[in-house]
Amino acid sequence: MKEKISSKLLNGLVIVGIVLTILALIATPLVITALLKTSNRELLSSNMVLILTGCIYVCATPYLVALFKLKSICRLLCSQNSFSPKIAKEFQIIAICAFSEAVLFILAELFLYFDRSLFLYALTIIPSIIVPFVSITAGFLSLIMSNIFKKAAEIKEEVDLTF
Repeated sequence: MKEKISSKLLNGLVIVGIVLTILALIATPLVITALLKTSNRELLSSNMVLILTGCIYVCATPYLVALFKLKSICRLLCSQNSFSPKIAKEFQIIAICAFSEAVLFILAELFLYFDRSLFLYALTIIPSIIVPFVSITAGFLSLIMSNIFKKAAEIKEEVDLTF
């Protein structure tokens, strides 16, 4: 009973995360335009809003895929078969998304640094260290969870066959 409540709570949190992420992505061009208006008019006259929005959308794509896969995992955990091999596959996809997020973020930053000469120093150096580190850590954590659920599914299958 307690597992069902926690699974449903986790499912609700994931849905809230998906909705908030989509709302933030919809508001991104407006926020970037407002920030560039107040800080630097020459950046606003170029196509910088479009470029920054595109970079954010490219970096957000693996994150959104991972959120939807997490939603799928929550749905599977709420069902009767919570130790299915499908959960292991979903965690593998989340790991791929996390590793690709790190690569895409670094490539987007390098593009903005060298092609667009967008150097904000502290505002870009700190995230360029933290985001890849967190993404790679989440990727390895997802791979470990994938192996755990794969082993649990194998053990459950053996137990089901013996009874």
